[in-house]
Amino acid sequence: MKRALDRPSEIDSQDQTKSVDAIDAVWALALAGAAFGAYLATLTPGLAYEGGDGPELTVVASTLGLAHPTGYPLYTWLGWLATHVVPLGSLAWRMNLLSATLGAAGVGMIYLVARRLPMHPVPAALAAAAYGVSTTFWGQAVITEVYAPNVFALGGTLWLALRWADGVARDPVPARDDRRFAFFALAYGASFGMHLSNLGFAPAYAAFALLIDPGILRRPWSVARAVLAFLLGVAQFAWLPLRAGFNDTFPNSAPQDWTGLYRYTVGTFATEREALPIGNVPAQFARYVALVVDNFGVAGLVLGLAGMARLARVAPRRFWLLFLMWAMAVGAFMRTFLLDVDVFFVASNVVVALFVGAGLDAVRAGIVAATGRSRRAARALSTAAAVAAIVVLAGAGRASWRANDRSTDTALGDFYAAAFEMVPPQSVLVPAGRGAFGSAAIYWRLAHGGRADFVLASDRGLPPPVDRPLTFFAQTTAPPGLERPWSPRAAAFTHVLRGARRDLVLYRLERDTVPEPWPPPDRMPGAGTLVGGSITPVKSVRPARVHVRALWKVVGEMPIVTTRIGDVTVEAHRCAGAVIATQPASRVVQEDYDLIVPSQLPNGSHPVALGAIDYQDGRIAVRWAPAGDAVIE
Repeated sequence: MKRALDRPSEIDSQDQTKSVDAIDAVWALALAGAAFGAYLATLTPGLAYEGGDGPELTVVASTLGLAHPTGYPLYTWLGWLATHVVPLGSLAWRMNLLSATLGAAGVGMIYLVARRLPMHPVPAALAAAAYGVSTTFWGQAVITEVYAPNVFALGGTLWLALRWADGVARDPVPARDDRRFAFFALAYGASFGMHLSNLGFAPAYAAFALLIDPGILRRPWSVARAVLAFLLGVAQFAWLPLRAGFNDTFPNSAPQDWTGLYRYTVGTFATEREALPIGNVPAQFARYVALVVDNFGVAGLVLGLAGMARLARVAPRRFWLLFLMWAMAVGAFMRTFLLDVDVFFVASNVVVALFVGAGLDAVRAGIVAATGRSRRAARALSTAAAVAAIVVLAGAGRASWRANDRSTDTALGDFYAAAFEMVPPQSVLVPAGRGAFGSAAIYWRLAHGGRADFVLASDRGLPPPVDRPLTFFAQTTAPPGLERPWSPRAAAFTHVLRGARRDLVLYRLERDTVPEPWPPPDRMPGAGTLVGGSITPVKSVRPARVHVRALWKVVGEMPIVTTRIGDVTVEAHRCAGAVIATQPASRVVQEDYDLIVPSQLPNGSHPVALGAIDYQDGRIAVRWAPAGDAVIE
C-alpha cells in the first residue's frame, strides 16, 4: 500500500509530483546559465578589496594548505582543481570563477528543489531567480568565499532528500529507497566541507526522515548504511591534521589531535556563541528581518509568509523540513556576535526564497480558484501576475548589479603590484594583521612571482632581523596598530604609498625620528588648508603612480584629506606627515608619498586635486585645490 504523499497544489498535481524530467532540467540549466552570465559580467578580476578571506582561501586552495577554522576541506580541493585545471586568468580570478560557477549552479538547484516541494514551474523559476539576484548572494558569487559554493551543496542535499521522499511515497521499494537515503546522507556529510554550519540542519533532516519513513528504524542495516555514508562524507576532515601547519596563513593552533580537531571545527566561534544577552534577541531579529527585506523586498517578505502558510497546508512534512532548517539557521545567530552576520544568512535565505516561491504558487492557485472554469481568464491573469513579478525581479537585478559589480575592482591588485615594486632591497616586509589581511602579500609573491630580494616576514609576533629596514602593509588607518614588541620606541610610521581605496597603505618604519602623535580614531579631525601641493609622475610598470608632495596648515588634530584623479575620488586618509614648522595655534605638515592611479582609468592626462574634508556646522564638504596632471601612457 502506498504511503500518503503531501497534498500537491490544486491543479497540475500529476505534473507537480512526478520525477524531475528533461524540461525541468532544461529550465534549471537556463536559470543557472543566466545567473552565471550575470556573475561573470560582474566578476572581480583578481583579489577583491572587500573579499574578506579571499586571499587566504586562494593561497590555501592553490597550494593544498590548511584554511582557517573550520578548515573547508571540500572547498579547498575544488579550489585546487579550479586553480590548476582552468587555463585562463590569474589564480585569484579562477577562484572567483569557482564562486560564480557553483553559485549559479546553486540557483539551478533551487529551482529543482522548488519543483519537488511541489511547486508549479513558473513560481519555482521566479523563486530561483529571486534568490539569484538577491544582493547578499550576488555579492558572494563574484568574490572568493565559501558561501556561494555552499548554496550548491545545500541545494543538492535538499534535492536528494526530497527525491528520496518522493520515491518512498510514490512507489516504496525499501532497497531502492535506502540507497537513495544513503546518497542523501553522503551528500549531507560532504557538504560540511563547504561550510560546517550545515551541521545545524541535522535536526530538521532527522525529523523529516522520521516523518517520511518511520519504519526505517526497524531496518537497522538501512540506518547503518546511511550512517556509514554520512561518516564517509565527514571523513574529509581527516585532511586537517594531515596538513596541519602546512602553509597555514591565518595562523591557528594546528588540529593535530582530537582536542585540537574539535576546537578547529565544531568548537569554532566558542567565544562568540551566546555572546549577546538574551535581551538583544528582539533587536537581532529585527535586524534579520531588515536583511530579508534588503534581499527580497517587502513584497518578498509578505509572499514568504503566505508561502509558509500554503506549504503548511498542502505539504506539511516538507514545510516542517524547511521551517526547521530556517529556524535552526536563524536561531543560531540570534545571540552570536559576528561583524559580517549577513553572509551567515546566505544559506537560510535559500529557504526564504522557497517560501517566496510557495507564496507565488498560492497567488497562482488563488487566480485559478477565482476564475472558476474559465481557463482563458486563469491563463491571462496568471500571465499578468508572472509578468509583474518578472518586472519586479528585473528592477531588483538591476539594483543588485549596480551594488555588486566588481568588474573594475583592481584596487588590491594595483596596490600590491606597486608596493612590491617599492619595497627596498634586503628589507623586511611585514604583512599587517592576521590571516586574510596578511595573506594577500603571500598570494602576490606566490601567484605573480616577483622579487626575492626582501624577506616577507610572517605575522606571528616573532621579531624579524633588526639590522634591515622595516616596511609594513596595512589595511588600517592607525599605524600604532602596527606596533610590535620589537618596534623601536623612537620611531615613526610614515606612509610611502597609498592605494586607490581606503586603508590600502604601505608604511615605512623610520628610526631616530620623533613621531607625530596619532589621535584616537574617535577624536574629531581638525581643519586643514593646503599651503602647497605638487605631483610628479613615477617611472614604473602599470599601474601608474604619481608622487605627491603636499604642505598642509593644520589647526587642531590632523585633518582628513582626500585625493581626486579626474572625476574619481581615489582615497581619503588622516593627514600623516612630518611637522616642518610650528606657528601660533597651527602647524605646517608635509606629506610625501606615492599614489596609485587606478588601472581602469584610460590612457591620457587626468587632473589631480587634493582636498581637505570639512566637518564644520554639522555638514561635510571638501575644499579642493588643483595639484597637477597625472599622465597615463
